[in-house]
Order: sequence, then C-alpha cells, then structure tokens
Amino acid sequence: MDFERLRITAYKAGHSAMCAVAFNCTGSHLAASSKDGTIRIWKVSSSSSSSSSSPMTLREVCTLREQKSHDYSYLLSWSTTDPNILASAHGKGYICTWDIAAEECLLKVKNSASRPCLGIAW
Repeated sequence: MDFERLRITAYKAGHSAMCAVAFNCTGSHLAASSKDGTIRIWKVSSSSSSSSSSPMTLREVCTLREQKSHDYSYLLSWSTTDPNILASAHGKGYICTWDIAAEECLLKVKNSASRPCLGIAW
C-alpha cells in the first residue's frame, strides 16, 4: 500500500471516540472501531490515474455491531491470508471473528474469567 497517496481526511468511525484502526492484508480495506460499539469498514481506492501523486480515498462499505452487547471493540486484527476476515477484541473478554463480505460475526469466543483481551493477532 502506498501510504503517501492516502488523502489526509477526517473520517468518523462512529458517534464517539475511535479506538482502533487496521488495514487488511491486501490494503484494500480499512477497519475502525469506535466507543459507540460499531466497527466501520472502508474500501481503499485510488483514482483512475496511475500517477504516484494521485490521491487514495476511502468509501464506507459497511458497519458491524455485536447485536447483544453494549461493549466496544478496542483491538482489531485482519486475517493475514483472507482479506475479508477481521477479528475484534472486546472489553468484556470476548473476541469476534467477522466475515466482512457477509457482514456477520462468524465466531464469538469468551474467556473464562471475563477479563479484557490484552492482545489479538493472527
């Protein structure tokens, strides 16, 4: 990903403070979590020009929310092999694995002590 071409623009991750941001393994999507309990996904695109000075832009494609929780995700980690799979760690001690294409939580795992997750990685 050519970060020098990313246009500096303010993007809202929700209606409150942003907690985490992460690019997927191909650099085609950016995820951002917010204290309002949402995870917003943006598609990263460049203009039709192949010039290195052409800006890259973000277009919001979906908003994810854990339906039965009032918790927020403070850690995000994309799969290193599948650009549509995202993991989110939550303060109440669980991790969700999301399928971005389907906009759904595939798996939710809670630790036995219900303590916050301190790290997440693939």
